[in-house]
Amino acid sequence: MSELHPWRPILLCVSILLWISVTSTASPSDVVSWIQENAITLSTTDASGDLSDLECLRDLIGDARIVGLGEQTHGTSEFVTMKHRIIRFLVEEMGFTAIAVEGPWGGGLLADRYVSGQKGTLNDAILGLSSWFLQCSEFVEIISWMHNHNRHAEDSVHLVGIDNKTPHQALEWLRKTLPYNGTPYSSSFIRDIESRLPMKAPKLASDDPAIQGEYFSFLRGLVSEMLSMRAELEVMLNPLEFAIVERIPRAVDQVQEYTMIPDTPLNSIGFWAPAVFNYRDACMAENTTWWLEQLGDGAKIIVYAHNGHIAESLSETDSITMGQVLSETYGDDYVSIGFSACEGTLMTFNPEIEQLGSLRLPSPIADSYESVFCDVGIPDFLLDLRTLSAGSLVADWMTTTRPFKFIGSKPDVVHGEITSANVLNASLPRLYDVLIHITKTHAMKRD
Repeated sequence: MSELHPWRPILLCVSILLWISVTSTASPSDVVSWIQENAITLSTTDASGDLSDLECLRDLIGDARIVGLGEQTHGTSEFVTMKHRIIRFLVEEMGFTAIAVEGPWGGGLLADRYVSGQKGTLNDAILGLSSWFLQCSEFVEIISWMHNHNRHAEDSVHLVGIDNKTPHQALEWLRKTLPYNGTPYSSSFIRDIESRLPMKAPKLASDDPAIQGEYFSFLRGLVSEMLSMRAELEVMLNPLEFAIVERIPRAVDQVQEYTMIPDTPLNSIGFWAPAVFNYRDACMAENTTWWLEQLGDGAKIIVYAHNGHIAESLSETDSITMGQVLSETYGDDYVSIGFSACEGTLMTFNPEIEQLGSLRLPSPIADSYESVFCDVGIPDFLLDLRTLSAGSLVADWMTTTRPFKFIGSKPDVVHGEITSANVLNASLPRLYDVLIHITKTHAMKRD
């Protein structure tokens, strides 16, 4: 009998360990198979399409009072039209009462005047929302749908802003809301809003602290005069309108405090400075909570914002998101729905031409979540990430930190190509409860 070489047992042990390692890690093809078995196929991204494929949302959302609807980019048409379909279902079938957008708190008041069937025009609503991605054709269709829905609905669905921007718009809202029926109010207050506020408002965009200080000094003077009229205003306005008036000083604080945050380096993926991001998202969470309280016990809100804001964790970037705050505050009453895409185009600010333009969506990178989603073979699908079986090989793969795109409003562009997609290394099931994946996308349209 031949002697057993001393190195053979070692080789045998190594082989066994390698076999265990290979067989205890899911491959991308395993993940693709799991998604194919568990994904819910979406029949269309057409905003006016049949909603029967969204019946799954009844169970996925349940009794939650807040649903975060994200978007991987601000300029993708199919994200917005798909969100429009979801909004229709949540309002018509599940009794949601407000859409809270990543737009200015004050400007949202102007938009809601039109949406709620009060005075104002569609153009007033569009201008009030300020942000370009809320002024593209696809979102304008959401505004128009809400306005038409409210013409026939027993209870109005509100369109509100939650971002800490442009507090002067709240005073413009008050000027337009106050009745011109001889009820006594301060004529100088109205005159200042009408004639001087529009000239002061652009000063907020200045980088000069002295100019910004002049803006806030003037604004606080108007707010002080407004509050001196509290008794008269309470008589003239309904309870919600009066609550808004009492909130205006806080809106001013949120913007002024935001401008005072020192410049800090961007985070590890070049996506916002943590101090800036955290304060802004804290304000958006605070404003969402405020609206939920003001709209009453039965209120249910859809939060319409970027994937980065509705995510329940961005700990890898030292960021505390609005979604994290809402999740920690409301628990299962908050459900987050993120979005991703394979290929196509998007509308975004192009620094090479210093204006908005259509650019190509960067291809998925190796070992990213999108690289697997794009191999599923289902054009558009919904995936409940909460159904992953803890401890399974697929769950281990899905929860392992890996790349996922975050594209903001101003990506880096070289020779007409996006060179930075703000690729975040994160665990996707920690970010969102549900993911909606769109295979082919197009840039949003601007009329």
